[in-house]
Amino acid sequence: MAVVMSGQPKRRDDLVQQTPEWHEWRDRHINGSDAPTIMLADPFRDPFRLWLEKTGRAPRPEFHDYWEGGELVEHPVHHGTRLEDVARDWYCRENGLFTAPVCLEHGSIEWMGCSLDGWPHPGVVLEIKCPRELRTHLNAIEGGVEESHWIQCQHNMAVAAVEKCDLLSYFRTNESATPSVCVNSIAYDREFVENELLPAEREFRKWVEEDHYPLPEGNVDVEPTDEEWRRVVAHYLDARRIREQAEADEAAALRNLKLRTRGAARTRDGIIECKWFVRRGAVMWQQIPAVQELVAQLGPRLDDYRRPSMLAFRVNRVSIAGPLGEQVHGDQKLLRDHHGAAGRGE
Repeated sequence: MAVVMSGQPKRRDDLVQQTPEWHEWRDRHINGSDAPTIMLADPFRDPFRLWLEKTGRAPRPEFHDYWEGGELVEHPVHHGTRLEDVARDWYCRENGLFTAPVCLEHGSIEWMGCSLDGWPHPGVVLEIKCPRELRTHLNAIEGGVEESHWIQCQHNMAVAAVEKCDLLSYFRTNESATPSVCVNSIAYDREFVENELLPAEREFRKWVEEDHYPLPEGNVDVEPTDEEWRRVVAHYLDARRIREQAEADEAAALRNLKLRTRGAARTRDGIIECKWFVRRGAVMWQQIPAVQELVAQLGPRLDDYRRPSMLAFRVNRVSIAGPLGEQVHGDQKLLRDHHGAAGRGE
């Protein structure tokens, strides 16, 4: 069933974001921030962990500031929440309008919801990102949109029944610094939502309602005639080869930067900044006698102190002489690249 874009969403003006009632409401819905996780595009969460949370088997994630190099560092989530109001004020002044956070439920799919950072126009929603890292903001200035953010915007537009999302990136180094702001306009992708996002969300919702997650099991030997699998694997290996070459180029350039800046604690040319500093080694907790004694005493009870489980995924290269190599790489250029990479071992 396709998303009905003509249906009007239901406003939940009784909800205030970040309150216990809001968290409980989010637990009962699939939200914009859940969509990238369900689509396997969130580098920090996976669908299994999200399912554990939605079914009450795992607590909601908690975010804490942390100490680094003797300094208390604000967690990126706290950083973004703290600056969201400031960024929204900038957006309102820049566009001569007023908008505020609002919670919505889909007009016809009762389990779809979203918490918008703003709804400035009947045809536009607002999503605010306040990155702590400058490189993330510079990527936004250059028009780059992270896949997870794009998917979140698509979900929100589907719920709000609009065709456009303003994705705002707000960055400043400190409270008194002049902020840098950019807005990327994201268009609604009906084909993606109806053919990929919504089916994946429906499947995940079914797992929640049936209280069952289909964990991976068994082994699959792919048939050599499976052309779609061959295309997917060839695409992955080609992208990996490009990434490895880029990483090698970056390592060589970094080595040159180190050679040029040795002896200076800080070198800056207006575009980049190079720093040399002494980082204290991490504490080897497991080698402390008292810690070893405590672990021995706890034994199986250590599981009581583990974080919730997550699904992991890994790709291992296999020899080019194996069946997988033969069925994937008919192109000689890819054969040579794969063989050369495999020789480095992994």
